[in-house]
Amino acid sequence: MSWALITGEYPPQTGGVSDYTRNLARMLAAGRDCVTVFAPPCDGESPHDDNVRVVRLPDAFASRGRTALRAALLEIPAPRAAIVQYVPQSFGMRGCNLPFSSWLRSLHGYPLWVMFHEVTVTVRPSTPLKYRIQALATRAMARHAIAAADAAFVSTERWEPLLRGLSSSVPSVTCLPVPSNIALHADALRRSEIRARFTCTERPLLYGHFGTYQDATMRQTLRASVPRLLRHAQHAAVLFLGAGSDAFAAGLCDTVPALRGRIFASGALGSDDLADQLAACDVLLQPYEDGVTTRRGSIIAALALGSAVVTTGGPMTEALWRDSGAVVLAPDGDLDTFVKDAFALGLDVPRRTEMGSRARDLYARTFALEHTVAALKQRVLQERLLPT
Repeated sequence: MSWALITGEYPPQTGGVSDYTRNLARMLAAGRDCVTVFAPPCDGESPHDDNVRVVRLPDAFASRGRTALRAALLEIPAPRAAIVQYVPQSFGMRGCNLPFSSWLRSLHGYPLWVMFHEVTVTVRPSTPLKYRIQALATRAMARHAIAAADAAFVSTERWEPLLRGLSSSVPSVTCLPVPSNIALHADALRRSEIRARFTCTERPLLYGHFGTYQDATMRQTLRASVPRLLRHAQHAAVLFLGAGSDAFAAGLCDTVPALRGRIFASGALGSDDLADQLAACDVLLQPYEDGVTTRRGSIIAALALGSAVVTTGGPMTEALWRDSGAVVLAPDGDLDTFVKDAFALGLDVPRRTEMGSRARDLYARTFALEHTVAALKQRVLQERLLPT
């Protein structure tokens, strides 16, 4: 089987979709399939993985890039399938690349599948005009993409009603929750060393947060909740993890100078180091605008490591989060409950242990990358690309 993965980012480019696409490519290739990844140009060298060929297009899915992509797709031997890793902002033109999404409809001779990591830009009453215009463009892009697709995959079941609201001819839709993009296991010795660096006898409890620090609502929630939590939990410190964590932690310490020495940051880390530091935290604080969903890679990484997590439930939150008992769900926007739940979980070691076990089980049952590959190969049989 030959696979063509069309993505707006791929290593050395950073981002969740970049990591996701590489992990998917490697697992498909491990099954002796041939994988070709098509991505926009970037500085730096693409990774070299067995049976994975990376083709850098001459531009970010503009005219020359689309021409080169069409020619290269025709050279891939059958049986073959093309999968677009869809995030509207990743295809250039500031998330308004309508020519690209319209062009997808012109591809023939392939099953063309679209994996919707995101569908459109979300707007609210306070959203500035330029983002409202972008939202209209991304809705049109998604309408083109779904019309071109022979099958659609979504990172959360909440995207399916949105897609069906955009088009009357939506194909088969399968939910593929995103897997962890970092190492699935932590080193016990490194974990102990990290805890020794950030905790002490007087403050043995370590809270953590993993994210990109780009979402304004999440930053606001953390700025409001962490100082309150640390005032209650005098025995605790907080470690911010991920790219952008240094600047965020420094800004929080400037705002609340009394917390210096109790707030730390990791900065950007590689996969193994990030897993070790996440595993060193006793409780992770993961609030999300509109609630946690199966497309949030930061919390999925925590589940895989068996971390105890306090997160938020909202209109985007699927039933599995409450049903599994793997996380503590505070109502979206309820800071009092979020802080109270985080404080209580920090004191309750048996509950943290039980939640960790449930988190690992939920990850294995729902999020592991093997489920994604199995669903794609099942779709291959449905398309009759290979004999049963």
